[in-house]
Amino acid sequence: MTAVLPLKQSSSPVPSPSPSPSTPSFQPSAGLPLETIDWTRPVSELLRTGTKRAHEDVEHSPGAARLAKGELSKEEYARWCVALWCVYDALETALSEQSYNHVLSPTFHPALLSRASPLSSDISSLLSSPAWQSHPAASSLLSSPPTPLQAYVGRLTQLAQEQPERLLAHAYVRYLGDLSGGQIIRRRLAKQLSLSSLSASSGAKEDDAPTPGLTFFEFPRLDGQGRADTQEMRKIKDWFRRGMDEGVGEDEELKQQLVDEANEAFRLNAGLFGMLDEPWDSPTEEEPPEEVYSPLAKPKSSGAAESEASQGQGFPLTSFIAFLVAVGLAHFLLVTMGFTGQRGWEKFELVQGWVKGKLEL
Repeated sequence: MTAVLPLKQSSSPVPSPSPSPSTPSFQPSAGLPLETIDWTRPVSELLRTGTKRAHEDVEHSPGAARLAKGELSKEEYARWCVALWCVYDALETALSEQSYNHVLSPTFHPALLSRASPLSSDISSLLSSPAWQSHPAASSLLSSPPTPLQAYVGRLTQLAQEQPERLLAHAYVRYLGDLSGGQIIRRRLAKQLSLSSLSASSGAKEDDAPTPGLTFFEFPRLDGQGRADTQEMRKIKDWFRRGMDEGVGEDEELKQQLVDEANEAFRLNAGLFGMLDEPWDSPTEEEPPEEVYSPLAKPKSSGAAESEASQGQGFPLTSFIAFLVAVGLAHFLLVTMGFTGQRGWEKFELVQGWVKGKLEL
C-alpha cells in the first residue's frame, strides 16, 4: 500500500469523542429519544438509524451538491481526489495494520474495497502526470493540507493507535457511501469533464468499461469476475453489513461507541465537502493595463519616466506659468521697444533665447 505522504500536523490535538452517546456529536435520528434505542439490535441497523440526521446534513451541504451535480472543473475534481486519497490511504493503512482485530477482520477485503489505488490512478489521469504528487495542483494540497483534511487524517491515525475498533465506523461511512449513488455522480462527472470510457477500444458496453479518471467509482464483483454493476454493489453492501454484525456481535457498549464514531465520521466528511463550497480555482494577480502605443508620443528617458510617475502626465504648473510670463514679456518688448536696426535684431535674439529657455523648463 502506498505510504502516506507527510501532512502538516495541527497545532492542537484532534479531539476524541467520548464513548458516551450523550455527547453533542451523537445524533441517533431526528426525534428519536436516546432511551428508546434498543442496543440489542444488530450494529448495522443501529448505524443506519443512528446516523440518519448527520447523513442528511452532509448530503444537503453545498459542497456535496456541487459534486453530485458534476459542477467541478477538472482541476477541482483532481484536488478533491487528492484529499480523498489522503483519507483512504490513512484509513486503509490502519485497517491493514489491524486486520487481525476480531471486530475489523470480517470486513477486511482490500481487493474488493480498496480505494487508495484507484484514486491514485484517477489523479494521474486527470493531471496527465504519473508522478502526480509533484504536480502543483496536488503538491500544494499535500504540503499545506487544509484544516478539515488534517483533522480527518489525524483522527484516523489516532484511532489506529488508541481505539482501532472505531475504525469500523469510518469504513462503514466511506465504503457504503461510495457504493451508494456513486454511479450517478460518475456519469455526470464523465459528461462535465469530457471523460470517455474505454468501451470503444474494448468492445464492452459503456457502463461496463472503465473510465480513466473515474475508476474510484468502480468496484469489482464479490467473486472477482469482472466489474460490479448496481445490483452487485447492493450485494457488496449486504456482505459488509453482515461482516459488521459478526465482528461486533452483542457488545452493546461497542455499538454505542461505533454509532457515536460514525456521526463523527460524517462530521469530518462535512468538513471535506466544505472545501468544495466555492469554486476552487487559484487566485490570479490583477495585471496592469497595457500601455497604448501612440506615434505622437516621444520616447522618454529613465529620469523623465520617473518624474512623470511621481508628478503625473502633462506640464508642471510652474512651467506653464513661466511660459505665459515669457509670452507676455515678449509682446511688451515688441510693442514698446521695437526691433529695428542692428540693436533691434540683438534684442530679438535675446528675447528669443530667453523664451526658448523658459519653454524647455
